Amino acid sequence: MQSEQLFTAADQNFVVHATGALSGRAGPRVQAEEDLVLVDSGIASDAFNVACRFRLASESARTRVREALEFFGQEDRPFTFWLFPGYSPAELPRILEAAGLHAVGTESAMVLDLSRMGRPATVQGLDIRRVTTRDDLRAFADIAAANSTPPDPHVRAFYDLTESAFLDVRSPQRLYLGCLDGRPVATAESTIAGGVAGLYNVSTLGAFRGRGVGSAMTGRCLSDAQRLGMSAAVLQASSEGEPVYRRLGFVATGTVTEFKPGEARRVSA
Repeated sequence: MQSEQLFTAADQNFVVHATGALSGRAGPRVQAEEDLVLVDSGIASDAFNVACRFRLASESARTRVREALEFFGQEDRPFTFWLFPGYSPAELPRILEAAGLHAVGTESAMVLDLSRMGRPATVQGLDIRRVTTRDDLRAFADIAAANSTPPDPHVRAFYDLTESAFLDVRSPQRLYLGCLDGRPVATAESTIAGGVAGLYNVSTLGAFRGRGVGSAMTGRCLSDAQRLGMSAAVLQASSEGEPVYRRLGFVATGTVTEFKPGEARRVSA
């Protein structure tokens, strides 16, 4: 897969990750267009209110950014803009900064050729299963919420809102729960879209980290993606996570930058 094809595939995958479980539900607002995707979940968390895709024409980029800010300003909920490799125009970061947004962090965009995938890691006593029941979804949500201290109630609210979508076995968003000796301790999501598998929400409870659980969860997602006919997997990795994924065979293809409203001002583009 050529670089531009890969960037387009990863972009489309993230769009499905961000919108799939919310589309068609009362409350959330999803505005998906070819050049820009806007998602307002109705939940007061910027984890679920996002702008992405960003394939803007130079002549209309400032107008489109202003429209995005107006979209989120309607409800005044926190939101974030995600710029993936391949965004356009090249001057978009400067346009966002002029609009009162600022870069708050970057992660590595990484890809794995699944034909080169090694044997998945295993952990004694770890059972990994796809989430198909309400109890498993609640356990998944509790672990995901525990990534914040104290646990983030907005995460639980999101999975309550989207329960029927995630429990539909036809969903392109496949959630996995890892239980160590019967106790739920880890999560992972594999979104099958854009011709690739996108990995998200790979998480292990703090007391159980350092045992290879995260690698095993990732390996299960990759094995299933390969069986579904995917040729590549993509993900975003923090500086701490990047060495782990490199050991699994992932390579960096660029950076993903997150922009949020500035502390002192929120002005129009």
